Amino acid sequence: MKKNVLIIFAALLVGMIGCKKEESPYSFTEGATLEVSSAITSLDTLVYVSCEAKSADLCSKVTVTNVDGDVVGEIQLQDGKGSTQIDGNKLHFTNAKGEELIETDATTAIFLTADTDNPSTYQHLITVVDPGVESKLPKAVEYNVNETQEIEVSWSYKPLFAKVDDGSVMLFAQIPGIMGWTPVATGKNNEDKTVCKITGGNVEFEAGTTPPYALDPGDKIMFLLVANSSAAGSEIYLYLGAVPLVYVDETFAEGLNEHKIKLSMDKNGYDFSIPDYKADSIAGADIAFTVDNSGNIKVGLKPVGNTEFLAYAGWSSLYSDSEHASLEKHAYAPAANAYQQDLSSGKVILFRTKEDPADEWKYGAIKVLSVDKPQGVDKDSYVELLYKIEGDEKTKG
Repeated sequence: MKKNVLIIFAALLVGMIGCKKEESPYSFTEGATLEVSSAITSLDTLVYVSCEAKSADLCSKVTVTNVDGDVVGEIQLQDGKGSTQIDGNKLHFTNAKGEELIETDATTAIFLTADTDNPSTYQHLITVVDPGVESKLPKAVEYNVNETQEIEVSWSYKPLFAKVDDGSVMLFAQIPGIMGWTPVATGKNNEDKTVCKITGGNVEFEAGTTPPYALDPGDKIMFLLVANSSAAGSEIYLYLGAVPLVYVDETFAEGLNEHKIKLSMDKNGYDFSIPDYKADSIAGADIAFTVDNSGNIKVGLKPVGNTEFLAYAGWSSLYSDSEHASLEKHAYAPAANAYQQDLSSGKVILFRTKEDPADEWKYGAIKVLSVDKPQGVDKDSYVELLYKIEGDEKTKG
């Protein structure tokens, strides 16, 4: 006994992400085979459906119905081939939660009936996929404080039919621990690019979108593309990837000398340029020892003369690495609370100083080793510090 076979399988169009092929034997007409292909992306409302019969004279028309039994389209065959576009909203796509939406991984079925001598109806499954997306990111970016480094991010995506809403394409970026997901560029069409710049250790995105952000060693920038099609009632989120940032320390490659000092009421000032203490007076000093005895005694430091304590973003490990003392890139603003009034062991303070107002800034770091307040007596209190400063590099050899 001969078996009549129909092979129905789903295959995505060239250029689409993913590919499915399912083959099932069905009774159709003797020796006949019909291939059914379909595709829809999460930004489309139209579904592409095509048929090809093994025998050109097998049939001339295929009727398509949805899961409710409603006719949603017809495919006219010429030389055994034909295709059509069907309104996806009539096909009742459902997601894993049972919600009726055209979104990635939502599925539905269509039923195809060919006008053969003995018509039979066969089921074909359709799954919504992401639009074909391509992006280009550098694998890693090296930067230093003396040069400007550009990072180019480009992308493209390909809905089948839909036009993405003007102005809806947005590129988001994130720097973990520094900047949350933030819009940094607006795409003009299905294919676009943007450039962000790293200057002086600060990263700045497309003009006017974000303020500069100060980077820390080991940071990375992550990129996410968002696009919307109101016609499809759909929004897509496409993760493009992450760009590791590698800081190359040119200015302080050999590290800086480290100095240990002890400040107290007797030696309450220190001049980095000499370097030496200032006893009984802070005239000419760069930093000064302070004591607050209005309650429990608090030992502190304050900048004096042409010295400023600096704000920085979470670089508490700065002082522990003598071979990586890149200070200037974090010194982006004077600290709002320049007076460090309650020191504790391990505290790190960045500073900059100059002998004369016309001089260039020299950058440095202070680490608190210990604070002693014996019996709460201010005159016996002291603080031990380690510091290093630009221009005082270690000697090679």
